Amino acid sequence: MERSDTARRWPGSGLESRIGLAALTAAVLVAAMVRLAFSDYSLWFDELASVFFASQPTERLWSAWMLRETNPPLFYTLLRWWIQGTELSDAGLRVPGIAASLAAIGVIYAAVARAYGRRAAVAAALLLALSPQQLYFSHQVRAYIFLYLAVAVSFAGLVQIVLATTARARAIGWVLYVVGAIAGIYLHTTGVIWPATATLALMLVDARFRPFRGRLWIALAVAGGVIVLGSSWWLYITFRQLTQPNGNLGWMQGLGLTKSALVYVATLLQSRQISALQLPAPLLVAGFAALGAWRGRGEAVTRLTLACLATGTALFLVLNLKQPIFLDRTILWLSLFPLVLAARGVGTLRGRGYAAALIALALALAVSVALTRPHLPKEDWRAVVTRVAADPGAALLVDGEAMGVATQMACRVQLHRPACPFAVVPLVSPGPQLDSWGRGLAAPAPAREGRLALPADARAYVLRRPFHDALVDVQRAGLLRGADATPPEAPVVLGPYPPVLLEAVTRRSRVVEGTVRLER
Repeated sequence: MERSDTARRWPGSGLESRIGLAALTAAVLVAAMVRLAFSDYSLWFDELASVFFASQPTERLWSAWMLRETNPPLFYTLLRWWIQGTELSDAGLRVPGIAASLAAIGVIYAAVARAYGRRAAVAAALLLALSPQQLYFSHQVRAYIFLYLAVAVSFAGLVQIVLATTARARAIGWVLYVVGAIAGIYLHTTGVIWPATATLALMLVDARFRPFRGRLWIALAVAGGVIVLGSSWWLYITFRQLTQPNGNLGWMQGLGLTKSALVYVATLLQSRQISALQLPAPLLVAGFAALGAWRGRGEAVTRLTLACLATGTALFLVLNLKQPIFLDRTILWLSLFPLVLAARGVGTLRGRGYAAALIALALALAVSVALTRPHLPKEDWRAVVTRVAADPGAALLVDGEAMGVATQMACRVQLHRPACPFAVVPLVSPGPQLDSWGRGLAAPAPAREGRLALPADARAYVLRRPFHDALVDVQRAGLLRGADATPPEAPVVLGPYPPVLLEAVTRRSRVVEGTVRLER
């Protein structure tokens, strides 16, 4: 396979390099301002779980204790380091994700500049800086944006490998590819899809990497072996998790064909919600990606990018047949490839056409970002714990131990207290628990001789949330049958209820290992 005829060296000295650096700096500054300005809103359940795991000792995170958790420990370790040096707050906890998103701008700028030149690299930086999708995931106190960064680094290594003309340059590419791939696996288990994607894509489009035929296939095999060896500990943990019942995945359901297609298209085109006013942005991204794919169809990096997109999509779909993983957050890194193609398309324009394309993208993306802002919050735990904490005699009933843990973490973040100022009562109904990672980790409910022991005048509040509804638990015990049990779309607190409800719960339950086991 021939190298791209538009390939450039890494940006060096000269006017073009200075202009590119200035544009990159401006993009990063704009991205930082937008992400930080919109970051102060409540964490949601999964993010509160992240705070809990990041509060654990490092030696626990990197041990068999993590069999309880399907997500690898690298992100939690990074978040732990951040928490140790700063105060817990919604906006503060989002800073590491924002930093990872900004770092991805620089990595992708460098990779695109290497393949297609500065003009395309500036377009890539602009797309990432004003991407509604990047805004959303940079705020998630989860590993997804870090996985995106790791794949970006690894893909930059592939670009270097494909275009390298010296052994030293190619060696640097292999290091970037391997390190990024291993980091990705330790950030999220679905990161294992990336090295498989990269291997198949290279063999598909470049004869140099085909087994027993090309001169670089041994290097590719060695790189794959190093990735497997480097990630072997987490692969072993994952294997053990797959061979035993896992309540952490019980909530996951397939999206269905139509919704999966919509999520896939929106994710690939840097979008979140797509309304009439937001439609120009994804249409422009799609149009420029198509232009880049067509005009670069004979170029090495373009063919590699298309092959990565196609192969990665196919692998996700195949694995989704076994376990639903085709979600916007897991396929986030696939959006890297249409972005590279769109940058290539914009970079082929000249003069006023190039300037007009950048302006049109900036305006369309800015509108989309503004319209995305109201949709950033997912769950208002700030309102939940603030409301219950306002009642000195409150006892909050929650479904399961994981919800007990999340509530305590919400008190730490929102109320800046080491524990909730009210009693948190985890209810456990007969049968398996969802989010079994919380088993044995919730603060124990107050008990005496195996029975719930609360003050006589305590007032009950009931926390309802999708998949974790304490009202359902209470109704299974024959209480509050008249309450509307329509599943909520977001956390909501019912109450206060008079002490008689807690008395009835006490009579119909036993406290076992700190949790209230309801009897039907």
